[in-house]
Amino acid sequence: MFLWVLAMLTLHRVKALKDGPYTQKEAEAAIGLRTDNGPRQAAKENTKDVEVDMENSGLLEDVAT
Repeated sequence: MFLWVLAMLTLHRVKALKDGPYTQKEAEAAIGLRTDNGPRQAAKENTKDVEVDMENSGLLEDVAT
């Protein structure tokens, strides 16, 4: 029984070594850090520059008076 368990552990280690190490990107994705800029780029293209006249709305008191 002991030899069978030892053989299975060895097989799992060999299989893990065949996969290779994780990349930094894979490690960050595993903990939830990822870059998803897809929709933002599309939204950025659809924006328009608009000039707005800002008037004193009376919310601030005039300092000069």
